[in-house]
Amino acid sequence: MTDGMSFFWTPVLEARSQATSSRPTAYGRLFIIAHHHALTSTNTQEPIHINFNFDNQQPPASIWAAMARTSGRTRRPTLWSVASWVSISAFLTVFLFLGLINQSTYGGLKKKKPQYDFPDFNRIETFTRVLSENDVNLNGPDNRMMFIGDVHGMNESLHDMLAHLKYNPTVDTLFFAGDLLAKSTHSSSLSVLHFLTENHKINGTDRVFPVRGNHDQLVVQWRAWREWFEGLTLPLPASASSRSRVPFFFRNPLNLAFQVRSNCLSWFSVNDETSLERRMKARQAATPPVSTGKEFLQILDVEWALEKIEGEGDPEEYADVARKRSEGTWRESWWRRIPSPGKGKEDQQWRIFSDHYFLARDMTPAQASYLFSLPLVNHIPHMHLFVVHAGLLPSDPNLEPTDPRQPLARVPIITGAQEQQLFGTSDDFRLDAAHTSASQQLYSKEELRRRMQETALLRDIPQNRDSWAVLNMRGVRKKGKVTRDGDKGTPWSDIWNEQMDLCDGFGFSDFSLPSSNPEGGERGLSSEYTSGKHKKPKYDLRCRPMTVIYGHAASRGLDIKRWSMGLDTGCLYGRKLTALVLTPSGDMDLSKRRVRFGDRDAGVAAKLMSVYCPVIDKE
Repeated sequence: MTDGMSFFWTPVLEARSQATSSRPTAYGRLFIIAHHHALTSTNTQEPIHINFNFDNQQPPASIWAAMARTSGRTRRPTLWSVASWVSISAFLTVFLFLGLINQSTYGGLKKKKPQYDFPDFNRIETFTRVLSENDVNLNGPDNRMMFIGDVHGMNESLHDMLAHLKYNPTVDTLFFAGDLLAKSTHSSSLSVLHFLTENHKINGTDRVFPVRGNHDQLVVQWRAWREWFEGLTLPLPASASSRSRVPFFFRNPLNLAFQVRSNCLSWFSVNDETSLERRMKARQAATPPVSTGKEFLQILDVEWALEKIEGEGDPEEYADVARKRSEGTWRESWWRRIPSPGKGKEDQQWRIFSDHYFLARDMTPAQASYLFSLPLVNHIPHMHLFVVHAGLLPSDPNLEPTDPRQPLARVPIITGAQEQQLFGTSDDFRLDAAHTSASQQLYSKEELRRRMQETALLRDIPQNRDSWAVLNMRGVRKKGKVTRDGDKGTPWSDIWNEQMDLCDGFGFSDFSLPSSNPEGGERGLSSEYTSGKHKKPKYDLRCRPMTVIYGHAASRGLDIKRWSMGLDTGCLYGRKLTALVLTPSGDMDLSKRRVRFGDRDAGVAAKLMSVYCPVIDKE
């Protein structure tokens, strides 16, 4: 050791809180590394380690004394050493304090605020609409049934199609495969909705039968939410409890826009490069508190309109920042009542300031009522036909196709109550042994079983009762989960056609023999099997085939299979709008594109027609 001794310390602090069944324990370990440096020509340096361990205890009383003993004499602390000890003390105080307050949390995490308990905004008044022969038929020589693919608000293209079809509302029946609205221009979508609302009845009788699409459902949800939200009343904050604090001047949207913009300009120049947070702060400061949901929505709409003018206009970013900035202000209670965008399969839902949001705002009450009335599925039993937006499954993918719980794997048992429920007072299929032949009775029972089985398919397969599935499904993954991703899983229409091809009748009459299958061939299989394209299946299904008409899959284009017909041909993207037209057999122009439809002896001819769609510019 030399006489010239100096010390400097490197403090290192470790502290943590550990939650136990009783209370968290705060502890720390302080390492003081004292270095002595001889102020001699040898420049010798040796570190001296002095360790202090404590658990909720004060450190030793005299560290200086201990340090002095290592050098042989006491020195006054330098400025560096004092700063080090002040830092150490501050750290210890903070961590010990955190250890105490952590008693009120679990695992050191604060509890999140509970999500708002919203009412149901799906507004599904009718899941499946059953259309009888009185509602829809091809009994007249001029009658036609027209099924149109996804319109997406392309009003001009829709009317081009109706003109191309020479649509006559007195004899023609229109069907739509969903996605009537959204993604095109705002005014064009409202025009489509206006047409449907005003023309779905002819002389008091329904002649237009759309189903709801996934984009229509988003509009429905925003409209149902808006009707609920506008009726809410919340107390004003204490600083603005008097109604007079919100002048009538602010209740008019035009006056509100003028006032908000004027006050904003006092904060910054319109040409300034300002952040979203600063613009939002200015607008919020310019707006007094309101007590009704309707007034708050007027404020939001005005502020968003200004943001589109002055900022980049990203609705998702804007909503996210606005929601966060509302915390601790009078706006927070209102934002809690505005749903946040969902995750997973609900990813598209609740994006404020989207097409769906503004369509929901601007439609009339009559148009909203009509949209709420649309079903998710149209079932036409006498034609053994379903119309749905996304799709249906022939069986539960979580069970084997031949499982007795599957509707197509079991023969329906006729009871008097079921016969009455399906046919009511209609004389078409009711049995009268005294006035009908044996073959007619057998046919009637066969027809009754088919209708019962179709009803069971909608009722007993869980995915067909799931509104999200029938509105969004594109495929089925290996583990039986429905997916809306077009490039994942097996297309549901492949599964549908495969199992419909395996229908081998009910086994009770000549009407159920394989030869009665519209495709004929061995076991009634389609040509894909009889030609050797696929391996012959190892099982039969106790059913008769049925057909699905759908949209939703623009990426696959026109997708016509034997028992399913996909009509979304991407009109929204400047491609085509397509319609399937059914007429009585023999009344078909052979020059048109004909397709096979339904039973071989159904007496129905089918053809496809299309029109080109323009490329839209939404800006």
